[in-house]
Amino acid sequence: MSTRKTMRDRFFSKVDKKEGADGCWLWSGATRGSGVGVFTPGKEYTQYYNPSPVAAHRMSYFLHTGHKLTRREYLRHTCGNTLCINPNHLKYCVYKTKPKHLDVESLDYLDDDPTPSTSVSSRPTRLESLHN
Repeated sequence: MSTRKTMRDRFFSKVDKKEGADGCWLWSGATRGSGVGVFTPGKEYTQYYNPSPVAAHRMSYFLHTGHKLTRREYLRHTCGNTLCINPNHLKYCVYKTKPKHLDVESLDYLDDDPTPSTSVSSRPTRLESLHN
């Protein structure tokens, strides 16, 4: 009998939810130099997600919505805390053009565009009341 943790269990074991459902859920695992949390799903979960390291807030979004973000999609932290993975604090956004680099001053992005001009067929909207 295997006692191996699921990807979801491994992920949420690194999250501090002391601030409750409406507060920041802080990532306590590994981080990048930029201050963003990082999670490695592992090779056994390739049917769900790429096994290489992924930003923790992107993984949280995937685990709560089932939507794996493409390179044209990104999330903004509405709380301003890059270690927060609470899906209610993550705003879904789409780039108008593929970014050549991530220089914030020169990004050409589109927030909450109501027109269907983006390539994402059924874009998720800002998450409401999703609690683990």
